[in-house]
Amino acid sequence: MADLTQYGVVAAAERGSDLTLREPGHGEELDIVWTMLGFDAEVVVQAAREFDRAEAEIPPKERKPEPMKRREIALCISATTGWSNLDMGGKSLPFSPARCSEILNDPNYVWIVSQVYDHGAKRRNFFTKAATA
Repeated sequence: MADLTQYGVVAAAERGSDLTLREPGHGEELDIVWTMLGFDAEVVVQAAREFDRAEAEIPPKERKPEPMKRREIALCISATTGWSNLDMGGKSLPFSPARCSEILNDPNYVWIVSQVYDHGAKRRNFFTKAATA
């Protein structure tokens, strides 16, 4: 019999998960591990609401292009809680929310946004494998 309490999506999202980034050209695993919450986590849901409210306040003629891409980036930033093995220019780059925003808003690293967004949106990434009888 399945215990429904094991399948709470918010609790699973808030436990978090690690994503091993893949290089954008051939998909080979990199040493970079991105630590993040799932998109059902309260902080991420709140970030989505704040983005949507702020976007609604902007007159249509003044809105920047690609609001969906900017929303994806906002969710990825709010979901990211850390990383390891991330170097830039030969120097180790410690995690901070400001650095995360800087990287994810840089068009050179759109491939990171894609991987982080895909990982965060898939609930299965935040649940452990089901035990077999």
